[in-house]
Amino acid sequence: MDFNSFEKSIKKSSISPVYIVAGEETLLVKRSLQLIKEKILTKTTIDMALSEFNGNDTTFGTVCTDLRTVSFFGVENRRLVVVEDADAFVKKNKKKMQDYLSSPSSSASLLLVCSKPDAWIKKCEGSKCVIVECAKLRDYQLVAWVEAKVKGVDKKITAEASKGLIAETGNNLDLLVNHINKLTIFIGSRDTITGEDVHAIVYDGKKQTIFDLTNAISDKDTANALRILQKLIGLGEEFIGIITLLGWQIRRLWIAKRIVKESGGNTQVVTKRLQSELKVNKYFCERFLAQVNRFTEEGLQAKFGYISDTDVELKTGTFEPRILVECLIVKLCR
Repeated sequence: MDFNSFEKSIKKSSISPVYIVAGEETLLVKRSLQLIKEKILTKTTIDMALSEFNGNDTTFGTVCTDLRTVSFFGVENRRLVVVEDADAFVKKNKKKMQDYLSSPSSSASLLLVCSKPDAWIKKCEGSKCVIVECAKLRDYQLVAWVEAKVKGVDKKITAEASKGLIAETGNNLDLLVNHINKLTIFIGSRDTITGEDVHAIVYDGKKQTIFDLTNAISDKDTANALRILQKLIGLGEEFIGIITLLGWQIRRLWIAKRIVKESGGNTQVVTKRLQSELKVNKYFCERFLAQVNRFTEEGLQAKFGYISDTDVELKTGTFEPRILVECLIVKLCR
């Protein structure tokens, strides 16, 4: 089932022996994990009845031992065993998983977090196995999602503001939530977020700061780039949000490079296409094009690769986020 159906049904449904949470939308994956933990565990039992493993570092035997172990708080209190990054784990232990699904533990639930469940495991969905699909939201779903989030904090948002927010942020739900929180604080006692609010908080603040950062990168001015990074952090941007902003800007510059090439350098044609395809403000086109010309297409491609690698490292939680992002800035300035 999709995330929305799962969120609506979990409180009323009985506890499942097996949960599989799969998909690319990290915010929905995190929320699914939270809902499942709240369903099975209590504040009293969470420390003793929760086991968490990484699928790349554990064995099926270790996981199964925890699943068959009765909770410290007795049989009436269920255990939860979580295996993250479980794609390889599931493939490696297909036969054992199939056997387990036919006769799961009566005192514990298994929660597998995958990027994409195997076809055979999808067929197991039913009374013993719940599969939660956390796919990236499509464009037509984002407006309703934003409106629901804003309603959840007792505010409203105009259609213009909602579409503008999505246009500036894309379908990164983490970043959308971050901006909705800032907009809620910004409007204070007013009950409705307007297009002007989005422009003031999201467009002006983000565009100028990220533009300054990419300018510093193009100048190979590491010290200034790190200072601007600190400014972004001071403005409340999450590290994952900063990575997303950098990727967003580098990708826009990369697309603009293609537009310039396809337009044969005709300034009027280029300007019109930048306004229509990349939504660049007409008063900002000259400065934007100046920045485009400071990069090579190959250089932008390489930088986008560095950003993608750091994004993966941030999500796996291997290193301290601040160190990862600062190292990325240093690498982009070379």
